[in-house]
Amino acid sequence: MKKSKKLLLLTFIFACVGFVFLSNSGDASAYSGTKTLNLNSQWPYAGKAYMHVRDSGSTIYSTFEPAYHQDTYVTASVQRYVSGNWKTIESKSGTARYGWGVKKQNFNATFYGYANKNQKVRVRYTLRGSKGSSVMQTGYSYSWTK
Repeated sequence: MKKSKKLLLLTFIFACVGFVFLSNSGDASAYSGTKTLNLNSQWPYAGKAYMHVRDSGSTIYSTFEPAYHQDTYVTASVQRYVSGNWKTIESKSGTARYGWGVKKQNFNATFYGYANKNQKVRVRYTLRGSKGSSVMQTGYSYSWTK
């Protein structure tokens, strides 16, 4: 009887260890984070915008959430840290708006095909008042290793 209890206990322990090991064996590069961007004095209204980034497998999802009374042309650029410098790999642009009777419209960009190279990665957000105008502000997501 004692032998069967020990066997049952050992089986339970191995099952628990296996479950913990398998549940933690996901993609090591998976990342999700939000960073606040305080608008600088070039904007007509003060406020806080938000930069959301999520990494899932080989895809990077990026969202710029504008502050209230902000109408901006956004360029989101994926950057890798290579040889001591941040290098832009790919960029996507669009508009984000909020206020003046307009329901909040975030800017979303999805970047595909980013392999795990064990390098730092971040998303750079370049903000303009409109397409073609000068840069009013630049913000960066937190960096992570991918």
